Amino acid sequence: SWSVFSIVLVLLAIFPGMVSWAAKLVGVVSPPNLLYLIVLFVVIVKLFSVTIKLSKLNSQIAELTQQLALKEASGAQCADDRKEHIA
Repeated sequence: SWSVFSIVLVLLAIFPGMVSWAAKLVGVVSPPNLLYLIVLFVVIVKLFSVTIKLSKLNSQIAELTQQLALKEASGAQCADDRKEHIA
């Protein structure tokens, strides 16, 4: 996504008339203001998507930690049961 965004910025730098045309189309007085608005929007969307991914990863870590704790507790209980049978 960042590479696409970079390519779009390069194209806008090569063809500055596109920004002026888009600004007139949207009704923005100053073309650089439209460019700043677009960049800000893209950064906010990217931040939101990264936050969602981070939340999913945190949930996965919590679930894996719980599964590991249950396996370790089950393994410890089996070892205790073996000791009782031996004694």
